[in-house]
Amino acid sequence: MADMALPDRRAEPIIRFGAFEVDIERGELRKNGLKVRLQIQPFHVLLELLKVSGEVVTREELRDSVWPQDTFVDFDCALNTAVKKIRAALGDDADSPRFLETVPRRGYRFIAVLDGHGPGRRPEPQTAPASRRADYYQMFALAAVTVIGILVIRMRARADI
Repeated sequence: MADMALPDRRAEPIIRFGAFEVDIERGELRKNGLKVRLQIQPFHVLLELLKVSGEVVTREELRDSVWPQDTFVDFDCALNTAVKKIRAALGDDADSPRFLETVPRRGYRFIAVLDGHGPGRRPEPQTAPASRRADYYQMFALAAVTVIGILVIRMRARADI
């Protein structure tokens, strides 16, 4: 079998736009070199939007790519919260967006120009490594089970009164 070289997974580990950069490998957003706090879920939503910068990403596409099928959350609330957190981290405004545009009843579009990527050429950011994503899902599942357990205990305690 011919020796096939594997693609360099770190070809473009950093995506830049304006004063911001997204470090895919570290899962970080930075502004002027300083880390900007952004939770994992909003970070993954931002990555999905950056993958197809300039194009609309539907709410359904975001749900399918960011939230696992077996996740039981109020998706609309979770996505709206993630988008608000992205906008807050970027200092963006929904009414006059510079980075993230809402496309009513469809989804969202990343509208800022990506440095080093002209029209028609978009980066291909990689998602977080599977092990990091699996850790996140395990933490989420543990948190959900903990909350449900607490609710069951409280309901039983009330029933005993």
